[in-house]
Amino acid sequence: MAETKHRGRPSVYPWDKWLSNKEITLTKGEDYKCTQHSMCVLIRITAAKRSLKLGVYPKKDGSIHIVNKSYE
Repeated sequence: MAETKHRGRPSVYPWDKWLSNKEITLTKGEDYKCTQHSMCVLIRITAAKRSLKLGVYPKKDGSIHIVNKSYE
């Protein structure tokens, strides 16, 4: 995936790295600091802006599993 250029302030999160994976699990406290719900919403908004189809699966331990369905 090519580096995406965005207007405004730089992103806090490495979206290009995360969203270029087929599957990835984000860990609360290491990968993100906000609430799990807020991060799930942010992931979905970012994916929609990039026209990606993702499965976003929050886990009970606070982690979030992301499956990039654009690979299918």
